[in-house]
Amino acid sequence: MIDLKPYALLIKIAAAALAVAAAIWWWNNHNASQQQIGYDRAIGEVKEEQARIAEEKRLQEIEDQKLADQEAKRAQENLTEIERQLVAARADTDRMRSLYRQAAERGRQATSCVAGAGEGKPGSDPIGVLAELLERADARAEEVAGYADRLRAAGESCERIYDGVTRQ
Repeated sequence: MIDLKPYALLIKIAAAALAVAAAIWWWNNHNASQQQIGYDRAIGEVKEEQARIAEEKRLQEIEDQKLADQEAKRAQENLTEIERQLVAARADTDRMRSLYRQAAERGRQATSCVAGAGEGKPGSDPIGVLAELLERADARAEEVAGYADRLRAAGESCERIYDGVTRQ
């Protein structure tokens, strides 16, 4: 049989070294597993937070879109009202133009009566020129007013949407 007595100290040192190595190996693995658990937990929390933030953003976008849709509907109603008013203004303008033409015709008849009385025939039609100028001015004013009203309604709608989306 082999005598191990001379090697007993060496065996004890080797066993102690092996025990220390095993303890270090176990400690490292334990720390690594604890770190992995902590890392996994932190990653899970980050993913949950990201999911919560994404859901909040999605809900906010839905709310913003609803607001934008409501404002678009309101703007369309405003534009419809503006168009209705424009049609009414055109009808008024047509009545005024008719009155201008009637006044011009009465003025022409009056000047033709005076000319028939021997005072001579006028070379121009000042009332007709005035009536034509008034018709043109009304037409331009109608165009400009309609354009400005539509721009104002669209601008106000955009402002309301922006204020709603930015929560001002």
